[in-house]
Amino acid sequence: MPAGNQSLQQYIPTVNTTQSATAYKANIDSDTSIVGNPAGMFYVYPQTPASMSVNIDKGFTYNNVGTGLVLNNGAAAATLLLTAPGSSTYNGTIYYDTVANTFGVVYSPLGTAPILPEMISQIPLSIANISSSTVTIQAANLTDARWVNFAPLGKSATIGTNQSYNAFGASRVDLILVYTAALTVTLTNLQMGVPVLIRAQNSGGSPFVIKIAASSPAGTAFAVFGDSGGSSTNLTTTGLSIAAAGIHDFILCNPASGSYQLQGVIG
Repeated sequence: MPAGNQSLQQYIPTVNTTQSATAYKANIDSDTSIVGNPAGMFYVYPQTPASMSVNIDKGFTYNNVGTGLVLNNGAAAATLLLTAPGSSTYNGTIYYDTVANTFGVVYSPLGTAPILPEMISQIPLSIANISSSTVTIQAANLTDARWVNFAPLGKSATIGTNQSYNAFGASRVDLILVYTAALTVTLTNLQMGVPVLIRAQNSGGSPFVIKIAASSPAGTAFAVFGDSGGSSTNLTTTGLSIAAAGIHDFILCNPASGSYQLQGVIG
């Protein structure tokens, strides 16, 4: 965990050419104590002696969404047990759940790249590569993933065929699509809690149906519904027919509730 509690002393610049050796080293220790708090935030590291568990640094103040700040200065590290792989090789994405205030891990399927947890409220911290020969988690098994940025997915395109968009790590999805034939738009790696806005313009010469499908990082399919004039439409199976030159907005909420439903209004 960090070398010291937050805000115990001022940050003092270190100048080796003018400060005495004693003052210089003491200032480095004090400054490292300060810098160590944000730098060590949710850092994942092996246990000593090494085992199949990892330690997660939580000795600082952080936000538990819906509850408030967790005043945790100097607290001991959390411990998370990873599953021994047996005959398989996989990646485990270690995360912090900002709602439940717990740590967890989600494993990618055999032979695939690391995946994100299912909900946007679950923040990736580290990737653990675990092979069939792994019996303890060492530093070489862990890759720091705390600074993975969550950015909007935004696309604007004229299309005439079905399209798939990878929403990996997206904090929101904005699509502006001009289409010329019946169309299915599929969103993959969509985490629960990510809002979706799709503006669809039919530039063809007759009415065409647009359908919307989505799946989570684990591959679970969403049910996608849109309401218009008090009537609900299953956008995955039925879709919406848009008249020639017509434009509609699909404003879909994606509650992080575990129900895997995109639902909203059709404008």
